[in-house]
Amino acid sequence: MSDHILRITRAADNEHDAEYEIVCPYKHPGAPCTVWWECEDCKELPTTPRNELQNQLDRDGVSQVHDLPHQMIGDMICQQGDTCIVLTGHTDYDFDPDDLPAGDHPVVYETEEMCTYITLPKVRQS
Repeated sequence: MSDHILRITRAADNEHDAEYEIVCPYKHPGAPCTVWWECEDCKELPTTPRNELQNQLDRDGVSQVHDLPHQMIGDMICQQGDTCIVLTGHTDYDFDPDDLPAGDHPVVYETEEMCTYITLPKVRQS
């Protein structure tokens, strides 16, 4: 989970309907929000080499395979992509963005089964 920005804009003549977008602060591969996809090359491996690779990834976590970072996610051999999962995942908000004022709002995210859930961080009370 890392911080992202929910940017809300409203037309001057319509204060009710907001337009919003998520802004990712990270611009590099390997960022904490980088998406992992099932590797099509590894998926096509014969059973024995595939099982050996799965065992290696289970043991080592993230490893370089054909020059790309790979890891096991569920029962899939996945390779690291170069895009933000918050921008590409199916996003669900636990609040109504139309209820927020225009401007930038820090948000956090969690992912579960390729769905991204956006929440507003709780403000510390003194």
